[in-house]
Amino acid sequence: MPSTPALFWPRLHTSMGCTMHTKGISTSMCPYVRYAPDRLVINTNRAIKDVYSYASNVQKSKGYEPLPVFPGACNTHTAINKRIHGRKRRIVSQGFSDSALRSAEPFILDKVRKLCDALYMATEVSGKNPSSAWSGKKNMANWDTYLTMDIVSELAFGKSLDMLTSPKHRWITETISGYIKRSYIAMQYPWLFRPGSSWFSADTWLFPGLLKDRARYLGATKHIVEERIEKEDDSRKDIMSHLLKAKDPQTGENLTFEEVWAESYLMISAGGDTTATAISAAFFYLSRNPSCLSALQHSLRSTFPTVESIVQGPTLHSCNYLRACIDEAMRMSPPAPGVFFREILTGGLSVDNEDSGTTDHFAPGLDVGTGIYAIHHNPLYFPDPFSYNPSRWLESAKPAEQVALAKSAFMPFSSGPRACAAKPLAYLEMALAVARIVWLGEMRVAGREGEGGFGCWEDRGVERKGEYQVEDQMTSSKDGPVLEFRRAGGMGG
Repeated sequence: MPSTPALFWPRLHTSMGCTMHTKGISTSMCPYVRYAPDRLVINTNRAIKDVYSYASNVQKSKGYEPLPVFPGACNTHTAINKRIHGRKRRIVSQGFSDSALRSAEPFILDKVRKLCDALYMATEVSGKNPSSAWSGKKNMANWDTYLTMDIVSELAFGKSLDMLTSPKHRWITETISGYIKRSYIAMQYPWLFRPGSSWFSADTWLFPGLLKDRARYLGATKHIVEERIEKEDDSRKDIMSHLLKAKDPQTGENLTFEEVWAESYLMISAGGDTTATAISAAFFYLSRNPSCLSALQHSLRSTFPTVESIVQGPTLHSCNYLRACIDEAMRMSPPAPGVFFREILTGGLSVDNEDSGTTDHFAPGLDVGTGIYAIHHNPLYFPDPFSYNPSRWLESAKPAEQVALAKSAFMPFSSGPRACAAKPLAYLEMALAVARIVWLGEMRVAGREGEGGFGCWEDRGVERKGEYQVEDQMTSSKDGPVLEFRRAGGMGG
């Protein structure tokens, strides 16, 4: 790859959680960027198909080797071997089927109601009706995380962490965020963190405090999982119940206890964080684009007579503008903005080169991938890429071929057989939370959190105040938006 432009120390920037390397990838006019001597980023929609599809001659990068939390028990995210992943995926995906989500909806709605109550809790104002007063300042990055953590803990463990109503377990969010950052560093330098290293332990030297907190968290979750398995109730229908009962349709195998624990850990650590980022991003952009917020309010209030009528089903599914607002937020500020590398296997990999009209062939052993933030801001697929424009997803507003082109370059949940298995659950959480909160009342900006200036260099990649700033740590670290809420007249449900 001698003619492929390289970025300076990208692994260092990635491990620091900086945005500069991501901006460099996204603004490069060349579709190929040499991320490291053995890593290549391809910023095209053809690469998504050629690298991430079922037929692609690749497997997950060796950078995933240090990621399994439990010895000998990888999950659907950390499994490198395609056969092992396929077995796990066939079992785990049963927990996110349509019937499974219908069973899970009461648990989700219970948490969404609690979030709405917390956000719309009016501040007492002398001489005013409290119901017409604005709430106190709400940092949505925190509240959305409490929501998603309560939902996934209820569904994955059968027991909510109750972060929306109590601070007791909120420390877990910092522990998870810290361990995700540690994992991202390990992906860049796997030889430092590879399991079984006897002469040097990077974890011991770099993250001694984090390891203690993680051990505390793992001990607590293991106890919850063991208790849930012991007291399994056939009448309770949640993701855990499906994981415990589901069998591989090809082999008839169940998941072992360690595998159930590993998948539950994944749902809590990754599922809670990524969905919270998407919801927070949606509120950032809606609060700063009043015409979009007004259009969404009108769409929802003309469709649903009461807030309690906003439930899973064909009516919610038909709310195209709601989905467009959510998708555009994830395009602008992806919940996982970086590159998920794949290692090319024996025989090599061919990728169509749109610039030359030829096919490029890459040798075995090379890591290749597409930067999610980068391709989401590629003007070839998204004209005016740094503007929040939900209508770009609507065939009623844009030509069908333009919408199809945008969809071909949209990958907030990754793509192909290794895409997030919990995508249906994430969309349901996002739709119910955003729809109900927007339906109930008004919101206004009450702080600059989430705007430009959140990153390593304020003038390199984080200069746009209208863009919700996320810090790449495999998932996204974020702050804000800080908003205030007020119930609209007669919008009590």
